[in-house]
Amino acid sequence: MNNRLLFFVLIACTGVLTSCASYIRVFEAKSVPNENAMQSRVITVPSDTITMQFFGDYCFETIKKEFILISDRDVRKILSQTPELAEGKQVLFTYTDLQDYNNVFGFYYNLEDLDTVRKHYAVKPYKEHFNGIIYVYAHADYTVADVFKQVNGGIIRFLIISKQAGESQRQAFLEHEVNELYFVRN
Repeated sequence: MNNRLLFFVLIACTGVLTSCASYIRVFEAKSVPNENAMQSRVITVPSDTITMQFFGDYCFETIKKEFILISDRDVRKILSQTPELAEGKQVLFTYTDLQDYNNVFGFYYNLEDLDTVRKHYAVKPYKEHFNGIIYVYAHADYTVADVFKQVNGGIIRFLIISKQAGESQRQAFLEHEVNELYFVRN
């Protein structure tokens, strides 16, 4: 009986601790000067650093609630759809300063290759690249682009949450914002 009580208390405490985690917070992503309109940012992952280019409307240093599309609870729900991949270390949060455009969460996984990721998705990838995969699905009123990219020592996952008015805007988002930014420019 004591073991059951101890187990229940442990589970309850774990639930409280994980439910209080905030995914919407500032992460250090040092700016690197460059000569174009893109922002170059250094993202620190456990095994290395990654320099990535972002469009100029991404915000890194502050969080303005009016541009946050999704709650921590909804991020947890999305991550729980692939529980085997939910234990990644969060390394990034950024957003665009346009209403209903996008929020980006970055996670690092100490995984050997993209085949590990493929095993955990029943849906067909939206697009595959030699060093990454893009899955697209809906969550509530949002389009979720789940981008996995092979990096030195692991996999980085960009969970991109967006809200578009129609299918043509959604396709433009997927091609310009997701494919262009995460695979063509980086």
